[in-house]
Amino acid sequence: MKNKTARGFLLPFVALVALIPSGCTHNDGDIGPLFGNWRLVSVAGDTEGHRVPDGYYVDWGFQNTTIHMSMTMPGHRVDNRYGNYRLEDNTLFLDFTDSEEGYGKPLLSLPAQSELQVLRLDGRHLELLYVPTPESQGTTFTFRKF
Repeated sequence: MKNKTARGFLLPFVALVALIPSGCTHNDGDIGPLFGNWRLVSVAGDTEGHRVPDGYYVDWGFQNTTIHMSMTMPGHRVDNRYGNYRLEDNTLFLDFTDSEEGYGKPLLSLPAQSELQVLRLDGRHLELLYVPTPESQGTTFTFRKF
């Protein structure tokens, strides 16, 4: 009798556990190494307007074709921005076309449409170079995945 009860409990439990890996967090497939959440850890170069004040945190999240930028401020206030992105030939293209409709321009003083050169992208590190004009040396943003 004990054996039938254990089997009756064990079989549904095993079936449930088998379904867990099929849960999907990669909407519309795997987007590669950009997928997930990244925290800004440093800004270097032409930093006018790009610096993050002490006590503030900037995070970027990538899923499908959407980028979510957020800035956490003292007092746990959060400023969220949403746009689109694409990655082609080591260039990250950002498009915040809805910025006039309340979603806000991208953070870090980037324009609504931006191109950033990908200097490094692996499982834990993201380094981007933004050069606004040919005369500029540019600003390097370094992120860590968390």
